[in-house]
Amino acid sequence: RCSCPVSAVSALLEHFAMLQRSMVLGAVITLTVVAIVTLTVFATRFATIANPIGPGNLARGAASTLRHNDFELWNVTGVSARELAHDVTSGQPFGGVSTARGPDRLDPPRHAPIHTPVSILTVLAGRKASEPPAISFIENGMSSDNAFGMRQDYKTLPPDSLPARLNFWVRVHLKLEHDGKQYDCGAMLIGQGSYRTGTNDRTIQNNWWIGGKSCKKWSGSGIYCQCDNAILFFGSVESTHAMRVSVDPSFVFPLPPFVPVAELPTANRKS
Repeated sequence: RCSCPVSAVSALLEHFAMLQRSMVLGAVITLTVVAIVTLTVFATRFATIANPIGPGNLARGAASTLRHNDFELWNVTGVSARELAHDVTSGQPFGGVSTARGPDRLDPPRHAPIHTPVSILTVLAGRKASEPPAISFIENGMSSDNAFGMRQDYKTLPPDSLPARLNFWVRVHLKLEHDGKQYDCGAMLIGQGSYRTGTNDRTIQNNWWIGGKSCKKWSGSGIYCQCDNAILFFGSVESTHAMRVSVDPSFVFPLPPFVPVAELPTANRKS
């Protein structure tokens, strides 16, 4: 039989109780820290996948995030794109249009490539496809004759195709510098949509559309546009977000006349 004083036994029992509580508290704290770290890693991973910032061609996620959407113009040493109007999927942000000189590209992408200058038009906007921007794109004068959609795999869209859903579009007063000369192409509509790359492929590519009331689509290879002092051809370069610009004085088919931006009706211009 233990002859220990009652106070000593009580103190010992209290010590063990405190030790047990400390162990439980330590386990709870450890589990909480592990849970917080796990959730943080998951959230970061999800944000990286669903909300990539940058030009990216893959349409991932539909979060309301402002993204840099880059449209490249090859053979162009300078570009000006003053925004006149825009439309974007409801609930998505819009931050305007900017332009910059980009890094040279190898053109053509495959056989005997040469370096070509590139200018970039960037639209800051959310990237979620919906029908309303596509509808307003068409209502603003775009048709299967004067709008062109880009595909990376050179599988042309049907001749009478128009976007059924768009992330956004902008109308800009587009001016280009090509081979040392300046060209004013008036009001052009440039938009971004998306398409599925194959029947069994879940990958979705963001692709761009371009058009204008003074333009005419030419098969699946590009679009001709009547600018102020020349006819420019915006041609496909096996990309969803880039076009090669060239002057084509030999194009003999009639094009709608060039309309300076200053002569556009006030209703068609953004105040």
